[in-house]
Amino acid sequence: MKVYIFFLLFIGCDFIENKPDQVLARLGDEFYYKSDLIEIFPTGLSEEDSVIFVKNRINNWAKEKLLFKKALVNLGDKKQGDLNQLIESYKNELFSYAYQEKIVKSAMDTFISEQSVREYYNINKLNFKLNQEIINARYLKINSENYNLKDVVKRFKRFKQSDKIFLDSISLQFSSYYFNDSLWINKDVFFKDVQIKGLINLILISVLIMFLYLLFIGYESNILDKIRISSFNVISILSGTGYVTDDFGLWGKFSLIFFH
Repeated sequence: MKVYIFFLLFIGCDFIENKPDQVLARLGDEFYYKSDLIEIFPTGLSEEDSVIFVKNRINNWAKEKLLFKKALVNLGDKKQGDLNQLIESYKNELFSYAYQEKIVKSAMDTFISEQSVREYYNINKLNFKLNQEIINARYLKINSENYNLKDVVKRFKRFKQSDKIFLDSISLQFSSYYFNDSLWINKDVFFKDVQIKGLINLILISVLIMFLYLLFIGYESNILDKIRISSFNVISILSGTGYVTDDFGLWGKFSLIFFH
């Protein structure tokens, strides 16, 4: 099957909105229009980020269409029938839930003062006690040879709204990722990820090695200070924050080799 993809790159949202509707990409007999892009085009992007966003959006659209066409060809009639039943069932559930929610909202007073919330919490504190530890965090895994690596690391640390949009637009380049750090989730669910486990193990082993090294060279500090110094500096270097509490260059050649 021949695939033809044509796309135009626009700089800034204003430029897109001031032009008549037109085809940005084609895949077989399906088209991606400028109006489709306007609906999701974020505001406040620089010219460079606008170009990257448009390119990645069109590429993602083409990949999704190709995968769907392949699925229709390679999935049997029975499997497609089962999937269609699931879709229809999910659609019915969504509509039913939305209707029930509307009925409930219309039948109750939706205004609750902050004072009422606090009073209810103070009376029912035991009901709000968690039975599990929760965290909020984010991570991504990317090939060290990726041409975009420095920019990705910078944006991942800064993580402003424009950075979130950029990272999301190139998410296909990541082996795995989780950006929803505003959501509290079960600690075990998050840390069962192989990549997270690997990073934690690397940090623990590195801290232990550096702690033992400080003991070996007789670094002038007590045990607790050695643990604190080795932990803070190892985590700082591995996370790329750049903050250190000591000049580890004075600790000998091993420390220089270890941290670099």
